[in-house]
Amino acid sequence: MHLTRKILYCGVTDPGLCRETNQDAVSSFVKDGWGLFVLADGMGGHAKGELASESIIREFESYWGQLEPRLREAEFQFICQQVQERIQQVNRKIYLQYNQGQVCGATVAALLVGEGCYAAFSVGDSHIYSYGEDRFDLLSVDDIWDMLPTTVCSYTKAEIAAHVNCGKLTQAVGSSPQVAVHVRVDELSKGQKFLLCSDGLYKNSEEQQLILELKTARSRRTMKESIKRLIKTVYNNGADDNISIIFVQTVP
Repeated sequence: MHLTRKILYCGVTDPGLCRETNQDAVSSFVKDGWGLFVLADGMGGHAKGELASESIIREFESYWGQLEPRLREAEFQFICQQVQERIQQVNRKIYLQYNQGQVCGATVAALLVGEGCYAAFSVGDSHIYSYGEDRFDLLSVDDIWDMLPTTVCSYTKAEIAAHVNCGKLTQAVGSSPQVAVHVRVDELSKGQKFLLCSDGLYKNSEEQQLILELKTARSRRTMKESIKRLIKTVYNNGADDNISIIFVQTVP
């Protein structure tokens, strides 16, 4: 039996300086030592990205409402499977409802915490970072042209960086009938911390700052302070995209 852990968390989404509409959305669900954290980033430059991200959040609000009364009897692997199924379900909904002669979709980064374990789910290029036992890890996988095996085999790093397709998404929730969800599952380490963020954050800040903020965030108050510093950094660097951040920490 795993000891119930306290979960500290704080999340925010910000439109940035250059976008009229905030196409990002975030939500956090916590009860009885369980936590589910979801961040969605609507595809910039395409139609109704904010509707795609809102649809993802609503899907998980509905799921959590059904799950909450049964949390004490829940099993981690079963919930993991259900989270993946919900991403597939909302992918079909967005595709059928909003992809009529246009491209509509959103990236998603989701984190499940419970029973001494965590699971990181990702589609697109939003990131999930982990810091624990002096290790900083990227848990998510970028679904971008740069990472395709054919790209890596055919181009040098310099050619990839200069290519017109550099950074282009290869999949997002809702943009096609089927989606492949990346999942990483592991045991929680003592005091492990997580950072979920949209590309509006990590493309406009240094990795060393992300590591520092994860190290120093030890309470909800310090999480809020870290978020303020990160958003200030992004604004100083132009804030040309929406910015979304969720901090999560487990406390034994």
